[in-house]
This record gives sequence, C-alpha cells and structure tokens, in this order.
Amino acid sequence: HVEVLDGQAAKLERLRALVETYDANQDRQMIVFVDEANMQPVVGAVSEMVMPVDVESLGPQTSKAKWRLACEGFETGNIFILVVASSVCSRRDLDIGRQAAAVVNFDFPDSVGAHLLRSYQRANATTRIHCFFSPSSDRGCVVKLMRVLEDAGHDIPTALMELWSNAG
Repeated sequence: HVEVLDGQAAKLERLRALVETYDANQDRQMIVFVDEANMQPVVGAVSEMVMPVDVESLGPQTSKAKWRLACEGFETGNIFILVVASSVCSRRDLDIGRQAAAVVNFDFPDSVGAHLLRSYQRANATTRIHCFFSPSSDRGCVVKLMRVLEDAGHDIPTALMELWSNAG
C-alpha cells in the first residue's frame, strides 16, 4: 500500500496510527525500514506506543551481539517492532526467522527495485506492506512505481497520479 505523505511529521503521525492499528504483539510484529537520518525520531515515536523493551533498532553501527539478540528477539516474538536502517536492510545477517504482520517503508528507497526487494524480502502473502512516498524527495520514481503497481493489479493512489500529471 503506497501512501503519499510529505514531511517527517506526516509520516510519523501515520506510523503512530499504524502501530495503534496493528496492535503490535508477539503474533503481530512490525518491521519499519527507515533512513539513518530518521532513525531516532522513528524509534522515539514507536517507543511511545509500546513498551520500550518491545522495540529494537538495527543500524550500521549496531554491535554483532546486539544484532544477534535483536534478530533472536524478533524470531521468538519478544521484540514486537524492529526498526531497521535502510542501509542494512538487505544484509544476510538480518535473519529474523519469521515474517512480520506489517512492513513499513518509512522512507522510500532510491529506486522502485530497491523498494520491491526491501518490501518482499521480509514479507509473505499475509504481510501488509505500507510505503510512505514523499513528493518532495521521491518524485523521480513516480512513473516506475505507477507501472509496478498497475502490473501487480494494485490501485494507484490518487495523489500519485496527481504527481505524475503535474510533472509535465
């Protein structure tokens, strides 16, 4: 599900709503992919919604021991929300052992191909995928994203079509 949201405040508000909607628990876990620049605000926002022990974050500076504990915690259901820096989301050692109920791409990747890899690498047929698309920074991916959504039989958000029509 692609959602056109501009600005960090709008994306944080929507993320809070998703955490509330999914009621993250050991059976309904969530993964949030985020650019490193937005990691701290995202971890802060989700930590306000659930117990801090139910949230873990992984980035390029995360120690191997903490990385392993976070992956094991997610696999066993002890970590409900895993916030992962975009720069490390495709690492082989991000072995979480189970699929999340929801995957949120807080920051749209640099390409539609990276979006697809990031989203579906951590999802199965029942996973709900939410992707926040920002007109101010992601405009260059509009046409390819619309084509992929159309080819997959998904609805194209009106706001995305408006971006495309106003591009000329």
